[in-house]
Amino acid sequence: MANPIKVFISYARKDEVYKNELQKWLKPYVKNQLVETWDDFNIEPGQEWDVTIRQALQDAHVLLFLVSPDFVASDYIDRVEIKSAMERYQKGIVKIVPIIIRHIDLSYSPLKKFQALPRNAKPISDFENEDSAWNQVAQSLRVLFENLQKKQKTTQQEKQTPNATSTSQQANALPDKNAIKEMLGQNKVAQALKMLSNFPGLDNDLQMQITLLSSRFNANKKNKMIGIISSEDATREDTKIVYALLSLLDEL
Repeated sequence: MANPIKVFISYARKDEVYKNELQKWLKPYVKNQLVETWDDFNIEPGQEWDVTIRQALQDAHVLLFLVSPDFVASDYIDRVEIKSAMERYQKGIVKIVPIIIRHIDLSYSPLKKFQALPRNAKPISDFENEDSAWNQVAQSLRVLFENLQKKQKTTQQEKQTPNATSTSQQANALPDKNAIKEMLGQNKVAQALKMLSNFPGLDNDLQMQITLLSSRFNANKKNKMIGIISSEDATREDTKIVYALLSLLDEL
């Protein structure tokens, strides 16, 4: 059985209520041992807080940043947490997900290049129903966590298999772009997403974007099915996803 995905939550003290809300939405995943979350409330009496935070950053598989004006203004977050995150991201050993909770200009932040949640980087504070926003965030993160755990299981199996090297080489091959484009042209978006998601050789940023696009596609399909959105709006969203996938294919 794969170990839980370790999740580090970074936030400004003034945004503690948002951190607590995120923890609540992640609780089902914690109970089912999909993830193990950490924030500064895990620091025990007598522990050196700076050393403990730095160690938790090093142990994490996923870093969730609750972005707001107070978050961006924090010298410690910028100097320690974001710096460590970027160093580990460059080595390909961590996923970074900004969660926009209040309006802020990220033009000068290294986090600006990462796909943010909720969709379209709409701040959670802008939602009339914040439960809807958090549900969207939780569903997208669940897909990411499940994919990471699946990859973890595959890696463990490869280590136990004599032909692990050849299997790994096959898995790292790039997808057939023409075949995927043909699928998209036939409106077979689900099949195209599945083919792309099965290639762990892609870099972290592309894997993250594919995961979030898959989450968007599934949510759009569900919302259409239960009547939350019209067929026309669902079609427009599918078209946006197709164009986004075509743009990703051009990067390969």
